[in-house]
Amino acid sequence: MYNSDETFTAYDGDRSFKMWGLYWDGASENNLFHVWEGADAEAVVGETINISAYLMSHNADFIGQGTSHGKLVAKYFGDGNGGNWWDDMIYMDESPVFDASSATADTWDLFTLSTTVPEGVFHMELGFMLSQPSNNDHGSIFVD
Repeated sequence: MYNSDETFTAYDGDRSFKMWGLYWDGASENNLFHVWEGADAEAVVGETINISAYLMSHNADFIGQGTSHGKLVAKYFGDGNGGNWWDDMIYMDESPVFDASSATADTWDLFTLSTTVPEGVFHMELGFMLSQPSNNDHGSIFVD
């Protein structure tokens, strides 16, 4: 564990992933997600998908060192109308944020997101996103 001699304990099993800011110039977002694209995305149009994860921030690298935050996300994109799909966002569903105001250090908290796949989707991403407003916002989040 960063800045600590403690041993990590996952919420369930023996693995989780840890995410922190990208430390680019200015604001950044760091994502980990599962992708459906083309016929795979079109096949689930209209379906409701439920996403859940346990989130935790360790006391030695607490997310409350600034205004960074994490959340579950569902991002939906069209086909780009002859351009790039990433320039054709339909919308993004988000869970409540996990940040200094909602997190308790060293405590796993359940976060959920229920989302319905929209018409016109070509590319969809379901997963977790950490937003870091500046290089002066610190901390990390474990996701299980």
